[in-house]
Amino acid sequence: MTLILKVLAFVCFSLVLRHQCPFSVGQSIDNVYYNPYFHFPYGGPYMGFLVAFALPLKVQTPGDIFFSMNFEAGYSLPENETQFTFPPIIAASARQVLYDLFERKLESHGYPGRDCLLRAICEGSELSTLGTGVFGDIVHLVLTPSASLNGNLTEVYQEAERQGKKKGRCRKYRKTCSFSILKMFTWVGDFLTKTGLPNKGSS
Repeated sequence: MTLILKVLAFVCFSLVLRHQCPFSVGQSIDNVYYNPYFHFPYGGPYMGFLVAFALPLKVQTPGDIFFSMNFEAGYSLPENETQFTFPPIIAASARQVLYDLFERKLESHGYPGRDCLLRAICEGSELSTLGTGVFGDIVHLVLTPSASLNGNLTEVYQEAERQGKKKGRCRKYRKTCSFSILKMFTWVGDFLTKTGLPNKGSS
């Protein structure tokens, strides 16, 4: 028990008494506020996190000797709230970026990326997600442009969704793309069923 307490005490000592640079470049040291327990550089928006592991060593010397390993991560913090913008820049165009990635990936395999993605969106709007499982719900969410408020999204994606909701309007998308993304997911689900593996996510 004494050994465990010593290890815990060493770890706590490393976490609490971790010191950062007490001043920023060009700042007078006299104006620095020093906190000996949880110290951040004055005027510098940084936060650090340190984890230390210590192992006692059995040596024939007076006192206790520990072997320690430190892991530290540093993060930059905003200096004031005016640095935040709403809606976030990334979130405002996340779906468009995702669709662009899908299209480029399909094109790298020799398929017309835009046409195949539009076919998937249209067919996804035709089908029901009842019984498709969590994975099917995720695929349906990704292939549903109206699921997110994104004014920067290209109109053709939303039009493909509207055509799919009208039922039987996806034929024009099948003419321009012979590859069905949704059938690929169904094939994976059938394969898992035949091999006896659990399948709760096929579309």
